[in-house]
Amino acid sequence: MEVPDVTRLDPTEVECEVAIVRAEDGESLIQLTTFGSPERISDRKPSQKIQLTRDAFNQLVEFVGELRSK
Repeated sequence: MEVPDVTRLDPTEVECEVAIVRAEDGESLIQLTTFGSPERISDRKPSQKIQLTRDAFNQLVEFVGELRSK
């Protein structure tokens, strides 16, 4: 897997919660739920949810491993 160059770093940090959820077919998914930065004016609410299958999660782990080796 080729690791792309990072063009710019986002200046804000967000909170993220991790959970295991089940799809309708029974498959377990890793769900990452991000929340806006504490500087936001609105109440804390999910910004986005990213659900990863086991294969997608393994690709992410491989990607992180490649970043660590650079």
